[in-house]
Amino acid sequence: VAGGVGVYALIPIAAVAICIFASLLVMYCYSILCINPSKHPRRSAFHDTKQRALSYPPAYPNGWYEIARCDDVLPGKILQVEGLGKKFAVWRSMAGKLSVLDAFCPHGGANLCGGSVVDDHLQCPFHLWEFKSDGGVGKVPWLDEPPAHIKAKTWPFVEYHGMVCVWFDAEGRAPLYQPPRVAQIDDGRMRFCGSWDVNRPIYMHLIEYMENTVDVQHFTPMHGKMSIPWTTVQIPGVEVKFDSKVVLGSEDGAEKLGPANSPHFLYFLNTSSLTFYGKDVPRTTARVEVQFIGPGSIVRFLFTIPDLGEIVMFQTHLPLLENRGLAQRIRYQWFASNNIPKALASYVVGEWVSNWWADVGVWEEKIRKNAPALVKGDGPIQRGRRWFKQFYSESSAEASTPQSFDW
Repeated sequence: VAGGVGVYALIPIAAVAICIFASLLVMYCYSILCINPSKHPRRSAFHDTKQRALSYPPAYPNGWYEIARCDDVLPGKILQVEGLGKKFAVWRSMAGKLSVLDAFCPHGGANLCGGSVVDDHLQCPFHLWEFKSDGGVGKVPWLDEPPAHIKAKTWPFVEYHGMVCVWFDAEGRAPLYQPPRVAQIDDGRMRFCGSWDVNRPIYMHLIEYMENTVDVQHFTPMHGKMSIPWTTVQIPGVEVKFDSKVVLGSEDGAEKLGPANSPHFLYFLNTSSLTFYGKDVPRTTARVEVQFIGPGSIVRFLFTIPDLGEIVMFQTHLPLLENRGLAQRIRYQWFASNNIPKALASYVVGEWVSNWWADVGVWEEKIRKNAPALVKGDGPIQRGRRWFKQFYSESSAEASTPQSFDW
């Protein structure tokens, strides 16, 4: 009898061991299947990058762009960020004040990101000049009074739900709009649940993201099969049906979705449901509201989970100089109502990422047709293009052209 008890006592241990082994096996398989852009370079290098770039409008539309995460810039730290054909020095004083300056010193051209934070100044590594948060000179070691007429270039910025976002405008104008804050995040009804940085540039123009959103006829061929979140593995027999609508920020009804009379915003409203081998599956209807904040540099998603709450996800794009501007640094971060489990929030975001990744292979190889051969039912593509034009100004082409050394 005692021996029998000993055998039975081993059963819980064996069960735990089996569960651990199974979990590790699942994690290993998932790590292999999980979307990892750095392991999947472009299928082919476009034979003429210049030809492809010339089919698109300028690479850097005017708008707000995420350049850093607030938590990455601690007091006393300087972060160098490259984007929009510029180099930014993002730094925080010892007292915690955040500032964004042009990375190059107006005195001798040294990279300020190689310098130091001295109290509330940014010190240049070359001649030890010190700059204040407003770009003014705070100290020159060999002068009694710093020159008032010299300033480092500053960039307008906001700290937006954990992101440092700069305002880029080819004419140097003050911000034309502001990213609207999410009240549930500010008042604590939503909590931060995760982030994911795409680990290589995605070789596309920013306008493709908007055109993809309003191109309703690509939904079924590209996204009609249900995938396991965060992977490209499709679930047999499970398909997705879509019903969508596009609303511009200046149109009637837009005030119910965001700031009233805001032409710099575009909304995409989508309702989807599942079928299993052709039969509708009850209670699978899901709704998402997508808000383009500007040209798609910041995109906010609002997922509604019945009886539980909401998930807010931000997807941001930062155009890079690489590939003649046809390259984007893409980041995700998401928040959820306090009673939504983090695992569920990750599931929902992962399903979206799977759909996003399905489009990447097309985006990275295509050109833009200035006069596409559209037919009835293609979706409001031209309407979207007219909306996108507002983010360009007289100097946009020059601002998006790499500097030459033809002196």
